[in-house]
Amino acid sequence: MFVGEFVRSIDANGRVALPATFLHSLDGECYLRRHPQGSLSVRTSTEYRAEADALRGRIRAGELPDHALDALGAATTRVAIDKQGRVTLDAEALEHAAIRPGAEVTFVGNVFAFSIWRPSRYRTVKAEIADAEPARAWNDEDDD
Repeated sequence: MFVGEFVRSIDANGRVALPATFLHSLDGECYLRRHPQGSLSVRTSTEYRAEADALRGRIRAGELPDHALDALGAATTRVAIDKQGRVTLDAEALEHAAIRPGAEVTFVGNVFAFSIWRPSRYRTVKAEIADAEPARAWNDEDDD
């Protein structure tokens, strides 16, 4: 499972070290998708296969057009994890997520997958989530 938030730096060659807690679930490779939200969505082979199978089921049921799988496949890259636990983000992925080599990225666990964000974009999304679900106002003074 993928949980937590982690900040890492991208090197000049587009490589970034994955959080150590994420590595055990990836078996040396992962599927990196340019997500429509402006992030990079990363799945294990098993999760990516399940997503593709679910999409195929919706196509067969007539809920989606045939080219829906084309869009998923075209937006996805199979990525190897090197011996140092790094992945290389290609130019298209970097451009999509507005990430510059040498900059920082934020990894965000989504339980069954994780996302890689430009930190400013993630802060915006995180703030939108907080606005949609405002925190409770606790009154802990009543217990005294």
